[in-house]
Amino acid sequence: MKIACVTSMSKEYYDTIGKIMVNSFTQVWPKNIPLYVYTEDDLDLEEVEIVDIHKTCDPNLQEYLNFIGDHFSRGFTYKVFSWIHAARTIDADWLLWIDADVACIKTPDEHFITKMFPDNSQCAYMGTVMYKDKKGWKDKKNCDSAILSFNMKSDDTVEFINRFEELYTSRKIKDKTLFPKPNDTHAFIHCIENCVTPSVNLNPKKEALSPLKETFLNDYFRHFKAGRKDKTLIHGLVDKLIKSTEKLSGDKLAQRIDRVERRFRNR
Repeated sequence: MKIACVTSMSKEYYDTIGKIMVNSFTQVWPKNIPLYVYTEDDLDLEEVEIVDIHKTCDPNLQEYLNFIGDHFSRGFTYKVFSWIHAARTIDADWLLWIDADVACIKTPDEHFITKMFPDNSQCAYMGTVMYKDKKGWKDKKNCDSAILSFNMKSDDTVEFINRFEELYTSRKIKDKTLFPKPNDTHAFIHCIENCVTPSVNLNPKKEALSPLKETFLNDYFRHFKAGRKDKTLIHGLVDKLIKSTEKLSGDKLAQRIDRVERRFRNR
């Protein structure tokens, strides 16, 4: 199975937290699995593939940026068009999207591969529901797309990508009668729900505010929000978590991770 990983970040976001994501990936992931970093800036990074997002995704990207203006969802636009280009052009069996504020703490093993890239499936994702009852959207299906896999070889791959892209090029994603917010999470769940090839929901607790913690992904990743934590502390935490996963497993690993994170939270 040929796997490729993808993320996107600006130079500012890289300096804020993306550096931790890139460094942790190159530290724990196998060297034969590439990480493609889409960026609008000049990032000079080793061991990853840098993709100029405007060169590869314009004019659709720039046209949508012009349309959306200073809307809060503007930052998600780069992720959207990066994913579309990657899904269309990268030579792989499966694509794994990893947000730039995610840290990798454990090398993917057979258990991870089996669950994250399931046979006869289109995606593996963390399904959620909206918990706020604004304008009647409470309990509407949604997802956390911080980590999401996509089958590049299914019968519905091309249709899925086209449907996803059309939500943005047609501006339907901004139609409040159809979607609560013009976020990629709503676009992904819409396409997942309308795809003939089934997808696998990894999250058993759809109401969870931090769904990653409810899934097996919690053994392999940590999801931080840029600006909410001191990046120096995060770097130290991630380093300790990686060392723990290298030495321990099972219940002993879970107990060690809990102790490490408890000390981090109390600082």
